[in-house]
Amino acid sequence: MITLYAYVSPASAIARGLTQDGWIPLQINPADLTKQQRDLLTFSLRDRSPETGRYFHDALVDDLANRLETMDQAGLVAALDAELVEIAEREAKRKQENLDLTAKIRKMTQEELDEYFGATWTGQKAVEALAPDLVAGCKARGDAKQAKKREEEARAKAGLQAADKAREDEKEAKTEAMKRWALEHGTDLLRRRINGGFDWEALARQQFADVAEIPLVAAGFFRIPYPIGEEWPEVSVNPRTTPTLEEIDALEKAQKLLGDAGKASLAHVKYTGPEDPNSFDGPETMTRTELEVEYWTLDSRLVTRYYQLAK
Repeated sequence: MITLYAYVSPASAIARGLTQDGWIPLQINPADLTKQQRDLLTFSLRDRSPETGRYFHDALVDDLANRLETMDQAGLVAALDAELVEIAEREAKRKQENLDLTAKIRKMTQEELDEYFGATWTGQKAVEALAPDLVAGCKARGDAKQAKKREEEARAKAGLQAADKAREDEKEAKTEAMKRWALEHGTDLLRRRINGGFDWEALARQQFADVAEIPLVAAGFFRIPYPIGEEWPEVSVNPRTTPTLEEIDALEKAQKLLGDAGKASLAHVKYTGPEDPNSFDGPETMTRTELEVEYWTLDSRLVTRYYQLAK
């Protein structure tokens, strides 16, 4: 005979109609058990609580102990049989689920199978275990898809790199065109900056605009220097949406003089003077219509200037 132990809490003992709680010994004869019962019992033992001072592997796990209706071999056999029935039912359910899943897998189209196989680790394991003959095809198609994706990514990357290089080449070509213009038409200061390796682009753009505006200035369009100065510390500019006939005439004249050198438009400009602590009316303001001209330089930069309208 062998002595095993089952732990029963007071509440469990009351609910099950037992006369004992705590660690209850069970005398069993393994020879009277079937192999299935012995195998299950072997896997259903654990060490007893350290409070007892015993660490022998002779206690029933709680799931099995809670099944005992009587604290003897008959009660243990009944508990083992009940658990074996549940194990058999779970196994039968698992097998049926596998059969259903196998049937589902074999009814899938190639695209559906590839998606199911590649979606999750579970999907891969299911196909490998239940339909191993389909695995090679799934893997081959998956490898081909990945290879195609890598190829497309490589082509896209090469395309982006080519586009970036084209933009860089265009930028360099425009900068070189601006430099050639500056060396040929710029002032001595501008040429000396270029030859000396100093920053020259900003000055070149201003001088390019200086040349482009010559017809305007000659026709009486006086360029307004910004910033204007302490007299008008704040300036706001908005499109002129309700021009007079004279303003329209001036705009058309300016655009004809500019040609392709610049784009002219009318601007409604408001000047605001400094705060006057002795004034109750707020700072002085002045509004007028000005000519706004955008000059695009050879290196594709914008220079914007404002002019008084010519009479």
